Amino acid sequence: MEAGDVRNAEILEVKKSQFNAGKKNHGGAAYNLLNLDYDASNNGQRLQQYDEDCRVRALMRAKNINDKSNGGYNILTGEERKGIQVPSNERYNPITNAG
Repeated sequence: MEAGDVRNAEILEVKKSQFNAGKKNHGGAAYNLLNLDYDASNNGQRLQQYDEDCRVRALMRAKNINDKSNGGYNILTGEERKGIQVPSNERYNPITNAG
């Protein structure tokens, strides 16, 4: 009887750790679609940082393409073109390169 209870407890522990048993009302992502906000947990902060890094990398690509393919002025009006502003990011665009 005791060995059966221990075995059942082990099976339940494996199901909880590997198959999300007991987590049916928790979302898969740390983001709430109803209020468009990140969860106040470590996973939410990690997801928010990852999304911010993706935005910075996308703006850096856009700035590089804009700088290499467009001139410094608008050929139709002759006005100076506005560049793409990339926010500073400690990993991808440090404050010394921000602009």
